[in-house]
Amino acid sequence: MKKIIIMLLFISFTTTSNAITLTMFECVNHMGFYAKTDKELSEALEEIGEELEIADNDIEEEIREYIEDKYVVNPDDILVLVNKDSYLPVDYEPSDLVEAHTKCYGVNNKLRKIAADNMKDLVEAAMEESEYELILTSCYRSYGYQERLFGNYVKRSGLEKANTYSARPGESEHQTGLVADITTIKMGGLLKEEFGDTEEGIWLANNAHKYGFIIRYLKGKEDITGYQYEPWHIRYVGKEVATYIYENNITLEEYLYSKEIQDKIIEIVKMLGNVLSFNDEV
Repeated sequence: MKKIIIMLLFISFTTTSNAITLTMFECVNHMGFYAKTDKELSEALEEIGEELEIADNDIEEEIREYIEDKYVVNPDDILVLVNKDSYLPVDYEPSDLVEAHTKCYGVNNKLRKIAADNMKDLVEAAMEESEYELILTSCYRSYGYQERLFGNYVKRSGLEKANTYSARPGESEHQTGLVADITTIKMGGLLKEEFGDTEEGIWLANNAHKYGFIIRYLKGKEDITGYQYEPWHIRYVGKEVATYIYENNITLEEYLYSKEIQDKIIEIVKMLGNVLSFNDEV
């Protein structure tokens, strides 16, 4: 009888990225301690140090390492994951931004070209198939814009509540240029959960994938995405991936994590092929 002897392997997966330069203000703000002056920065550092039990002389280095470890490797990747655990660089701005080819409220009307082209097709299809007029309200937002926006929400709702419906700067998908918020005249141009129950919202949920978009923050998946249900927030990921996510009712996190695990298993199996030995002894 053949016996298969398998050696356990401990594999480390490493990535490389361009150097990231961060000020202490930016590092501290990422952690939810908002500082605008030297005094506020000192107070925030002291509080962070107490929470993390870090010695005074190690605080800045520890914070920098914590923040920089969470920055995404390739912000230009169509499938880039941006959430509370994966940040975009402070100075990141897509190089291929173009004005959206569709009706848009407000000044944030730019998308990456591939997203803009497919958005045009999606909006035109909604009108041609069902006479639904879909209107964009917010597309690309810079880090600085998101910082101001989130700061206003914090003042209004407090940090914890604000972070359930808005992203900290660097954690917003809008900075990728692959996202648009959708509304209608019936909704008064507003972004509300009720949009998901309207004819237009239902059409969008059932057809967005055909044009490469997904409803990014699904109902019942709040513990995975970290944000409340947002039927108006659509993200471009490409038609093949969008269709898979739609048909399986999963989030981008679930898709990427499962793919990552599958890829690692395949790599491990290939490596195991070199260390398998067979023994013919009974």
